[in-house]
Amino acid sequence: MEKTTTNEDIEMGRKSLKKQIEDLEKNKLELEAELQRVVEEMEAARINTKEQIDTMCKDRYFCGLKLTRQNIIDLIVVAFNTTDDIKVNYELYTIEGEEENGISTI
Repeated sequence: MEKTTTNEDIEMGRKSLKKQIEDLEKNKLELEAELQRVVEEMEAARINTKEQIDTMCKDRYFCGLKLTRQNIIDLIVVAFNTTDDIKVNYELYTIEGEEENGISTI
């Protein structure tokens, strides 16, 4: 014999679904808060790493790119021929020259 669905059954089903939705929304908010916390921790770690590099290097080393005129021309050519980001490895160099307009000669 088939069981008939009553209004009580329907109401219980609605309450159950409503509770599940509330639980999912609560879980979503908790996950969003956790994600925000992780993002903030990663940003703090990035800033801390940069500060550590700056502290270690001070005026003795430069951490960045050493570009020749030809490197700059090559980068411009690549930039005009691609829509992708250009990624260039950086190095740690001993500072030898004077800083001019925020750019050191190495």
